[in-house]
Amino acid sequence: MGVLPACEANARGQLSGKRFLVVEDNFLLALNMAAALEDAGAEVTWTGVAEEAVHTIEARPPDAVLLNGTLHGKPVDEIAAALTRLRVPFLFATGYARESLPQAFRKVALISKPFSKTQLLEAAAGLVERRADGFDDVRGTCSPLGSRSYTKLGAAKALEPPGGDSDRDGRDRGASRAFAPGESRDCLRRA
Repeated sequence: MGVLPACEANARGQLSGKRFLVVEDNFLLALNMAAALEDAGAEVTWTGVAEEAVHTIEARPPDAVLLNGTLHGKPVDEIAAALTRLRVPFLFATGYARESLPQAFRKVALISKPFSKTQLLEAAAGLVERRADGFDDVRGTCSPLGSRSYTKLGAAKALEPPGGDSDRDGRDRGASRAFAPGESRDCLRRA
């Protein structure tokens, strides 16, 4: 294995030993997401069933959750509400526009499908960082991006507010990484 880019190496260090729940109804994507997180040292549980996700969250809240925007074509409001109630940081991993997300959770961070392994690890590390820093959202949810989001379309030049960038087909392209003042943006140029 070659040398890891600095951003991916940092993400791997932050994820080691952290417990993640991946809630995804696409079996292969769920396996790939879980494998990427496990390779970074995280402990991962995954499910594609809403009731199972809520039970897992309530029985032993994970450190963070990556939540698909819909499960089998149905909204994920109940899962997002449980995460908010238990103050578990989460983000949406979806291929749909922000408007397709549950109304009450449209300001929660998202990472747009398709995403790279590096983008996934950086977004997951952002969730862990926010958990350590506390919750900054009025509903108690924790956004790995704060009030800004990374957009794939303007990767080298722009950080945009969540929900503010969509391409021609209306799919939202926001949210996979925000940067603290003075932090390097070199990772974005690789995307």
